[in-house]
Amino acid sequence: MRTFVGPCRSFRPVSTLRIAFLVALAGCGTTATDTGDGTDAANDMTFKKPDTGVDGSSSSCAGVSCDDGDPCTDDLCDDASKSCKHVANALCKDAKGGGDGGGDSGITPSGPVVSAGDLVITEIMYNPYAGGAVTDSAGEWFEVYNNTATSVDLGGLVITDNAKDTFTVPGGSVIAAKGYYVFATKADPTVNGGVTVGYAYGSAMTLNNTFDTIALQSNGVIIDTVTYDITKGWLNVNGVSLSLSPSSTTASANDDPASWCGATSAIADGDKGTPGSANDFCQVDTDKDGIPDSIDNCPTVGNPGQLDTNKNGIGDACEASGQTCGDGKLDPGEACDDGGTTSGDGCSGFCQLEPQLAAGSVVISEILVNPKAVSNANGEWVELYNPATADLTINGLTLSVGVTKTTAYTVEAPGPVVIPGFGYLVLGSTGDVDDGR
Repeated sequence: MRTFVGPCRSFRPVSTLRIAFLVALAGCGTTATDTGDGTDAANDMTFKKPDTGVDGSSSSCAGVSCDDGDPCTDDLCDDASKSCKHVANALCKDAKGGGDGGGDSGITPSGPVVSAGDLVITEIMYNPYAGGAVTDSAGEWFEVYNNTATSVDLGGLVITDNAKDTFTVPGGSVIAAKGYYVFATKADPTVNGGVTVGYAYGSAMTLNNTFDTIALQSNGVIIDTVTYDITKGWLNVNGVSLSLSPSSTTASANDDPASWCGATSAIADGDKGTPGSANDFCQVDTDKDGIPDSIDNCPTVGNPGQLDTNKNGIGDACEASGQTCGDGKLDPGEACDDGGTTSGDGCSGFCQLEPQLAAGSVVISEILVNPKAVSNANGEWVELYNPATADLTINGLTLSVGVTKTTAYTVEAPGPVVIPGFGYLVLGSTGDVDDGR
């Protein structure tokens, strides 16, 4: 029996601000044992590299290398036949752990066979709240999306954060093709905020509320990594998940904070997020307070509470900053001020510019004129369609109703009201879904 010392290598992270992960190499400061099967244990210990094929008794093969270039076969010299042998190692692993049947203790691939970008981090809840009922230690979670057309057993996937917290996903944790999988601190929905969880990692990982990284690694390869930092344009709101835009589900796009927004759908206990399902469409949120500009009463200053003491439609946060829309003076945060507060004239009642729309740029695609479950006053609505690829802002658009006598309704809001490219927007008589059923 011979003992070999595995090779050591050092790696330097490309950017500690954007990438944080653990690199594990077998053999660094450890030994591996070859049982005498003729296989080079030292080379077996790095699964990405094939064996040299010359294993202590090179004279038996006349010093000829048996390396066939395949990392998933073990190459050895048979002393008896004085010839090379190439033993398949079942995609780089076998029941004995060495791949060559010899029982070597070197690293072999044990995670899912996926490439960079096949799995993408799509949602992160690092600061749960639920009205104060859910703590970080019980309610943190994040979501992974499967970009491939086949289901993947995540067993062996290594997940780390910036503080080097780490856990390995157990076998049998299957993510469906084009599906989502949720990892969380707690599996019990009665304590985690009402979230259905695929795998609970307990105290193995804790997400920082200011800056952190989540990295997915399989068989030594980084599959995806996301680093959020609230000082660099990332959302910072209690109880609202970081939600990746459905149009940005790639390992490169999710590095950009502009690809993320605050979720708008409610979870069971009142927080916002879509754990385990498709994310909400990302609406413009200029001040990153989790309130889309289209309904934010002060879209230029963070005010998640939307406090409006005098009920004038302008949030106290904007009024406190000296803004007075309609006084004819261009204040900070105002794009225009024509001295009035009437929308539909090019400068909205919130002192924001209204775009000029071309004929045909908006199409009426559906109308409910006579709702059954509720009154007409509460349940009537009109659906608009954007036939173009680019998003369309419709602030100032006037909807006229009637034949001999018409009533005009103008689309107005503190921030942009947007119809996504090839998308739809519903204008209703009330925004209360209970009134409109």
